[in-house]
Amino acid sequence: MADSGEQGLGAIAKKWLRAKRVEWTTGVQRTREYAEHESWLAEREMERELGHQAGRALVPAYRDWEDRRDADEVRRRQAEQEAVRALPRATVRLSVSGKRYDGSWWGYLPVRLDREPDLLTVEVVVPADDRPLVGGHPLLGATLLVPGYTGDGGYDVDAAARHADAAGEPFDPFSWTVTLEAEDVLLAWVPDVGPARIDLSGDVLRWTARMTGESGEHDVDLQLSNLPPVPAA
Repeated sequence: MADSGEQGLGAIAKKWLRAKRVEWTTGVQRTREYAEHESWLAEREMERELGHQAGRALVPAYRDWEDRRDADEVRRRQAEQEAVRALPRATVRLSVSGKRYDGSWWGYLPVRLDREPDLLTVEVVVPADDRPLVGGHPLLGATLLVPGYTGDGGYDVDAAARHADAAGEPFDPFSWTVTLEAEDVLLAWVPDVGPARIDLSGDVLRWTARMTGESGEHDVDLQLSNLPPVPAA
């Protein structure tokens, strides 16, 4: 009969496997990020119960599992990079002005567009091996939500956010972000920080806003041109 430690190990492994299955199969970025966090927690729990080296030495199943995990992680990251390289590219012009970040950059980066009936999500995806510098800080990506999307025109994001909040449906503050320097260091737009606007015309999108984060408030001007066609809802 397996002892209680092995039973606990099995339960943790099942928890990790469930999270990994979601992470590997979902096409929804937020769901994948949540699953990645859940699998990470399971891994830390595994290490606490057995100890990293002790587990490898005493439990062959754990050693094999860890080897498979590492190989799977390498394959997953390779697949992600291949998917990024396959995305269409747009011309990106970014200007950031504030206490910590102050600089501009333009070039070509992959973009991903996701359409829902009244929402358009635009994501600038920066390859891990080709990160441009904005004022000396690496750009890791940007995400913009166009609320009430109907096509070309101007979108007052501040007004839309206030309207949604009054209706009891506040927007996720991570719907408008520019990530600089590190994955957990980002600028986000939230109501009351300042005005925020998106203008769309043909294959050009422009985002102008005052954004905030741990580094303080910054004025951001992000323009994307040569965008791919917006997918059908």
